[in-house]
Amino acid sequence: MIIAKAPNDTDPLNSPNHNTQHGYIADAINLGWIPVDGTFTYNTANKINVSAGAASIYSVGDKLRFQNNDSGTYLYCYIVNVADTLLTTTGNAVPNATLTDKYYSKIENPQGFPHYFTYTPTLDISGAGTLSSTSITIARFIMKGCWVEMEVDATATISNADASTIYWMVQMPIATTIAAHKFDAWVKDPATDVVFNLGFAIHVHATLANYVLVYRATHAQNAVLLQKSWSNGANREVWVKGTYKVG
Repeated sequence: MIIAKAPNDTDPLNSPNHNTQHGYIADAINLGWIPVDGTFTYNTANKINVSAGAASIYSVGDKLRFQNNDSGTYLYCYIVNVADTLLTTTGNAVPNATLTDKYYSKIENPQGFPHYFTYTPTLDISGAGTLSSTSITIARFIMKGCWVEMEVDATATISNADASTIYWMVQMPIATTIAAHKFDAWVKDPATDVVFNLGFAIHVHATLANYVLVYRATHAQNAVLLQKSWSNGANREVWVKGTYKVG
């Protein structure tokens, strides 16, 4: 009769370290999360200190999850910039506390990660026009690698409009130094529009960094904007959606 020896911690396949490693591998395969190895501490509400050599591990668009000192609730964010020992993030704010249960992911849809994040964009308008009583119905974004997809729907009252009041400025959720992006847009000025009309939206970094310009206009076949100025009054509305590159 053969009596099997009871497993113990000295057995390579039964050691605590071996079982822990198997758990990490299972999380990476089943949930999409890889445990962070090394430094991972608070720097600011959107920055995390990490061990040197971060660029060899992390990339723009990677996802992070961690807990506020074992609170039992995960916080989530995207990486938007990688320095040697510092990650810049967007999404849930980084708490000024001990960060525990730390993971990163490079797949599109790891377990538990939000489908999108909301934000509060700054709104402005060109020329002498001013905005007041602004209301933001939608302002959200997602990242896929180094590409950001944003959507904003906002209404406001316009005052002091003149012939130069031709576009709204809608803040982008993540700053970019890459210029020349085009977005889908619809606009409504109740003075002349019963329903939404097709607008034209662009991002030109050298002109207004990190803002999408939403024109009350159409894009003619000869590539000339047929501009229309906005009128004064309430319930002026813009909707803009598009994708742009951040790195």
